[in-house]
Amino acid sequence: MIIQRDKKDEQILSVAYTNDEMLKSINKIFLNNNDFELDPTYSKGVFYRNFPEPKYKSDLEPQLDNVDKRDCRNLQFKNKTIRSIVFDPPFLFRNQKSINNDKMCVRFSHFKSFREMLDMYKESMIEFHRVLINNGILVFKCQDMTGGSGSRPFFCSHNEIINIADDIGFVLKDIGILITKRKIIRKAKEQGCFRKIHSYFLVFKKSKKHKYKDYE
Repeated sequence: MIIQRDKKDEQILSVAYTNDEMLKSINKIFLNNNDFELDPTYSKGVFYRNFPEPKYKSDLEPQLDNVDKRDCRNLQFKNKTIRSIVFDPPFLFRNQKSINNDKMCVRFSHFKSFREMLDMYKESMIEFHRVLINNGILVFKCQDMTGGSGSRPFFCSHNEIINIADDIGFVLKDIGILITKRKIIRKAKEQGCFRKIHSYFLVFKKSKKHKYKDYE
C-alpha cells in the first residue's frame, strides 16, 4: 500500500509505518509537541531511537540503569501530577507449553490468558487515571491476537481496551494504525483469521464525555 502526500498541504494520516512516525504525529496533534512525560513500560527504549525520551522512565524489571523500578499498576506518583503517558505493554497470551516455546513468546513477555492480560491493562489504566492531570493524555499501543489451532479464535483486544477505558473515565480521542513490514508468523495447518500485521495507537484523554450535537 502506497500513501501519497501533497507536500504543499501535508496532512497527518491515521496510518504509519514506524513508531517514530506515529509518535511524532500524536505529539504534534495531542501534545503540542511537548513530548511524553512518562513511559511506565520503557523496556530498552526502542520507541525513542528518533524521538525524545520521556521525563520519567520506569519498568517492572528495568533493563537500563537510568530506568526506575516501578509497577505500572502502582506508580508512586501523587494524584494529578503527570500530563501525558505512553503505554506499550505486552500483548501476547499463551497457556500451552508447545506454544509457549514459539518465536513470539521467546522474543516478548506474555500472559497466561486473555483475561489475565485485560486485568493487568485495567489495573494499569486505573492508576494512569489517578496520576494524570485533568485533560491529560494516555496513548495506549495494543495489538489484536489470534490463538489456538489454525489461529482461532480472534481476540479483539483494542475494542476491550476502549470499553475498559470508557468505564474508568477516559475519552477516546483518536486511533492510529501502525503497519509493520516485519512480522514473525507462527505456522498453522489451517488459516482461520487474517494474519495481523498492524497494531493500534489508542489516544485517550482524561476528561468528561463528549457531547455531540448530532449524536442522537
